[in-house]
Order: sequence, then C-alpha cells, then structure tokens
Amino acid sequence: MKGNQVAAMISSLLILTGCSSDNTESDKLETSDIQALITIKATSDSRSRITAELNRKRSTGANVSLSQGDYITAYAQGQLIRLKKDHDILDIDYQGYLDSADSYTQFTFALMRENFENAPDSRVDLPANFEIHSPQENTHYIESDNIDINWDSLSEYKTMEIRLNLNCKNKENPDQETIETEDDGFYTLDIDQIEMFNTVSAGTKEDCMLTVTLTRRNKGEIDPHLDADSMIQAIQVREVSDLIINI
Repeated sequence: MKGNQVAAMISSLLILTGCSSDNTESDKLETSDIQALITIKATSDSRSRITAELNRKRSTGANVSLSQGDYITAYAQGQLIRLKKDHDILDIDYQGYLDSADSYTQFTFALMRENFENAPDSRVDLPANFEIHSPQENTHYIESDNIDINWDSLSEYKTMEIRLNLNCKNKENPDQETIETEDDGFYTLDIDQIEMFNTVSAGTKEDCMLTVTLTRRNKGEIDPHLDADSMIQAIQVREVSDLIINI
C-alpha cells in the first residue's frame, strides 16, 4: 500500500513540475531530435560546474540517456573533461567541473555520437567575475530600513538578476522574489515596498532570515546539429546570507 502511495506522489510531482519519468536511449534518436540544455555556473573565480540535460525534442519530453558510444565533453582553457551521468528520481543530467572561472572564459560543449552526426561546437563565454561588497552577513534590519546592495559593476546596458529568499519561523515555506536591474553596481532594496515582506504578519517582531543572490548571465551559441530549442548559458553567481530582518 505504501509503495502505491509513493508511486502516486511521484507521479503527481512529475505532472506538477512538467517533468517526465520516461527515458529514451540516445541510439534511437537523430542528433537533431535531441534538445540540450547546458549551464556553466561559477560561484567563485576558480571553478565552474557544467550541467547538461538532454531531452527528446522539448524540455518537457522524455530525458535522453546516452547509449554506449555517445558522450559529452566540456572544454575551457586547455582542460577537457567528459561529463558524468547523474540520475535522480526526477531526471537525468550530465555533470562535471573545470578549474576555470575567469572573466570571459570561453567554454565549448560537444555531444559526440557513435552512429549519428556529432554536435561538437556549442559555445558560451563566462560573464565577468564580481563580488558583493554590501550588505554584509549577519547585518540587522527593521522593516522601515533600506538595504543597499553594492557589487562590481559591468554596464548600465546589461542586466543583473537579484533573487531574494526570505525564511520566517511562522511560515512553513520560504518566500522568493526576483528583481532584474541594470548591472551598474548599485541597487536599493526598500524592505517596506517588497511584496513578500508584506506577507509576514505585521507586528510579530519576528526575526526573518534573508538571502540575497546576484546572477550575471550570458547566452551562447548552440551547435546547429542539435534541436533548435537547445540552449547554452553561463552564469556567475554570488550570494549573501543570514541577513536578519525584524518584521
């Protein structure tokens, strides 16, 4: 009985998330029928994580599992690695790490096939490194305060993504909100004007914990032999946690 309940829960979760538990072996698919979703993520100036998810035709389609003879490589600054399969309950992806995270480093991703056409030339440049200069961890604020966020700027014509994650004791799940702003190195967060802060019961004088995550993103060029909806991106991510907000 418990097994049936678990299976039903997993099935419901897959439906809600738009994921599929069906897997397709790559030796059954032409390269043009494989959609690749590739992300290079750097959280410091020394190392990058590469994740590649392969799907059949579209992102909500069946995951593609590489058959024997098919493999994925990533290359940057003289380093070449073969990505390894990571299989969890919801999906399959391929992961690896490179000791390369310098500003504007170019990463090349290749899907090599035994019986079909290779896709050896998906490329993206890592965005410029940056550091967050303020706020500092463990800083205290009240709801009438402003939080000044300062980072190494790039250009007012570029975009910086600011993600807020608020965790309060009287709420079961954390609240999240995302703001896009010019990548000019400065943003003032008015606590009283942010919607998710207004969902906390007024006057509770509760200490909530805020995490601020900044993401700088570049989109790259996908190999034309892959499905047209494929995507490759590189992101630089930095965060400040344990900001204490008394609401």
